[in-house]
Amino acid sequence: MFIFNYIPMYGLIIAFKEYSIIKTISEAPWVGLMQFKEFLQDENFWIVLKNTLGISLIKLIIGFPLPIIFALLLNELTSMKLKKAVQTISYLPHFISWVVLGGILTTWLADIGVLNDILLGLGLISERTNFLASPDNFWLSSFSRIYGKNLDGQQSFILQQLLVFHLSYTSHQRLTEQIASKRCGMSHCRQFARQSQFFSSLL
Repeated sequence: MFIFNYIPMYGLIIAFKEYSIIKTISEAPWVGLMQFKEFLQDENFWIVLKNTLGISLIKLIIGFPLPIIFALLLNELTSMKLKKAVQTISYLPHFISWVVLGGILTTWLADIGVLNDILLGLGLISERTNFLASPDNFWLSSFSRIYGKNLDGQQSFILQQLLVFHLSYTSHQRLTEQIASKRCGMSHCRQFARQSQFFSSLL
């Protein structure tokens, strides 16, 4: 913990120094709060602040419940083959690095990309547009890049918890039936008591 969490904090002093690639951090001259003053006085400061707060709100309002909703919908599928197929396809972007994903999106969404060819062919747009460089598409492109890649990593964990809960609940129901029919042994009764306490704590 000390090596990986506290020692790297030494690098925070770079914010208060005039960084140079030919000097070490300790040799670089101190500049105090000059870096922060320049940032706060920059004309783009309020735009950066607005975008940062906006992305955080989107993650909180939409990004938090989205994996849960997706996992619940996937859990309701009755066909196991379809469920596994959807889960596998949706999980594939998780294994693609951000560098490769950036190259794919740049190729597809550029003004000479595949998406422009499709939209022009369908007559939905009249001229080519670079979707990644368009300010009007900033929020949509940012949200889709982040959650299109990481959505399944979160919903897989939720699906695992749903499976554990389902198995525990099924076992609980089976033990209840055994006790009702007086076919429960001493060990099963103890297990039933522990599971009853667990389910009572969830209510």
